[in-house]
Amino acid sequence: MYRNRKEHGKALNYNKQEINFAEKSKAPYRIGKARVTEIDLLYQLIPRPIKAEDERPLIEKALVAEKFMEKHD
Repeated sequence: MYRNRKEHGKALNYNKQEINFAEKSKAPYRIGKARVTEIDLLYQLIPRPIKAEDERPLIEKALVAEKFMEKHD
């Protein structure tokens, strides 16, 4: 919903709540979906032009999300 850069902070806050609720419900599908949304939002916040050091934390989060999704099919 929040697509301009000013509102990405709001989107991240709502996403953090979504992740918390998904983890409490112990629904792997919802957790994975929330993590992918988080990665998308964080990607949007990377300063342009993109530098390798700005991408590293995002790549690490993506690898963790990938392992989680593989584990939970």
